[in-house]
Amino acid sequence: MGKKAMRLSYDPAADVLYMSFGAPQFGLDEEEEVGIFIRRHPDNKQITGATVMDFQKRFSSKLEEVLPITLEDIDQIPA
Repeated sequence: MGKKAMRLSYDPAADVLYMSFGAPQFGLDEEEEVGIFIRRHPDNKQITGATVMDFQKRFSSKLEEVLPITLEDIDQIPA
């Protein structure tokens, strides 16, 4: 399987972490948990990105607890 780009952007004033997986593409956000938004492609439902509100507050937790995405979810994204 090819490598996938993961882009991260952090806004310290808003304490928000933005992530995108693979090539930039359109997606629709759904709030999976309070303050955690997962962006999915509207046609195939593949995860294209995520937004984590109050990132610093959540940072002390394990990533798996902060972001409900598994590596298997990311592996399904075309390179």
